[in-house]
Amino acid sequence: MNRFKKVCGSVILAASLVIGLASANPVPAKAAASDSDLAELLTLIETAKAATAKVATENTTKSDSELNVSVSLGGLPVASIPVKLTTTVDPASKCASMIGSAEIPDLSAVALLSADLGAALKKLNLQAGTTEIKAYGDLAKKCVYLYNSKAGRSEVADLPAGIAGGTILDNIDATAFAKLAPYLTITKDKANVTLNLKADEAGVKDAKKDINALLKGFTAGIKDNATVRAAMDKIMKKVEIKGVDFTIKFGVDPTTGVLVSHNIDATIDVSVDGAALALVIKNSTASSVTSDTVAIPEAFSKDAQLIANYPVSQGGITFTSAISGKKTVFSVTSVKNAKTLTIPATITKLGTKYNVSSAAKNVFKKATKLKTLVIKNGALKKAVKKSPAKYGLSKKVKIK
Repeated sequence: MNRFKKVCGSVILAASLVIGLASANPVPAKAAASDSDLAELLTLIETAKAATAKVATENTTKSDSELNVSVSLGGLPVASIPVKLTTTVDPASKCASMIGSAEIPDLSAVALLSADLGAALKKLNLQAGTTEIKAYGDLAKKCVYLYNSKAGRSEVADLPAGIAGGTILDNIDATAFAKLAPYLTITKDKANVTLNLKADEAGVKDAKKDINALLKGFTAGIKDNATVRAAMDKIMKKVEIKGVDFTIKFGVDPTTGVLVSHNIDATIDVSVDGAALALVIKNSTASSVTSDTVAIPEAFSKDAQLIANYPVSQGGITFTSAISGKKTVFSVTSVKNAKTLTIPATITKLGTKYNVSSAAKNVFKKATKLKTLVIKNGALKKAVKKSPAKYGLSKKVKIK
C-alpha cells in the first residue's frame, strides 16, 4: 500500500469514525427543526443537486479542500493530520485529477492508549512526514489510478463516490433529514444553510439507522479496502461514545442554486480503553468552474494492477487481492458451507483478469458440508492436494 492509499485510508477512517460515533443515541435539540424548515431544506438540497450536476456535466469544475483531523487527551494535543486536496473534474475528457498533500504525524502516543488501537494503526502502516497525493480518475470506467512507489507499479481502484457529480450532496440521502428532525437545528440565510446534529450517550436508540443513512456517503471509499475497514472495526469496538457535535454548512449560489462550498465541523468526545479523547474534524471545500483540462498520464494507467486488500465475493466465496512481485493476485479468504465449491482460475475486476493463486490457512475448516472441491488453478490445486489439512480440509473431500 503506497503513501497515497495510506493517507486516503486514514482520511476515510477518520470520516468513518465520525459516522460511527455520530450513531450514538441522540438527544433532541433545544430548537428542533420545524416541518417548514425541513421542507425548505429538502427542496434546496434537491435543487442544488440538480443544478450542480448540470454545471458539472457542462463545465470543468475544481474543488479545493482542506481537512484537519486532530486528537487531544485531557485537553492536550496528541496528534493532528492536515490534508489539502484539489479535485478537478473534466466532463469533456471524462477524467478527474486529485492532487494534494498531507502531513502524517508520529502516532506512537495514540497507539499507546490501547493495544488494539496500536495494532490497527500499525496495520495501516502510516509513515510520519509529508505525503504527496496524486491520483487520476476515469469517469467512464469508474476507476482511479495511482502509483505505488513501494511496489514500483501503477495501481487501480474504484472511483470514490461523489467525484463524478462534483458535489458532496451526491453522497447524502436528503430524506434522512426528515427522520432526524427532533435532533437537528437548521439556520439559514440567502447563501448558506447550516445543520447541527447533537448526540450523547442517552436518547432515542432507533435514530442510529437514520443518522447512518444521512451520513453513509462519507464511508463510500472504505468498501474496497479490507485493511482500512478491518482497522476501523477494531478501533470502534474499543470506543465508548461520550458526546458528538456535528455541524455541516452548505454554501449555495442564490442565483444559480449551485453548491459552491461546504464546511464540516465535528467534535467527538470518546473513551478508548478508559482514556478520554476528543476527536476534532474540520473540513472546508470551495468549488468553482475552471478552464483547466484533465488527462490521465500513461505512467499511471499503463499496466495498472488492482490495489492490495481488495475483497471480491462471488458464488459464496470471498477472494482478497495481494501483491506478488509487480502483479496483483487473489487468495481465497472465506467460503460458504456447501457440498460443492468451485474456485475459479481468475477473478475479473475493473476489466482485468487476475489469477487466483493461493488460499488462506484453514479457509475450508468451517465448510463442514463440503464433499467436492473444484480448483481451476493448476498450481493452487497441486498445493491443496499436497497439504489438505493446511487448508482445513478433511480427507473425505474430493479435490478435482
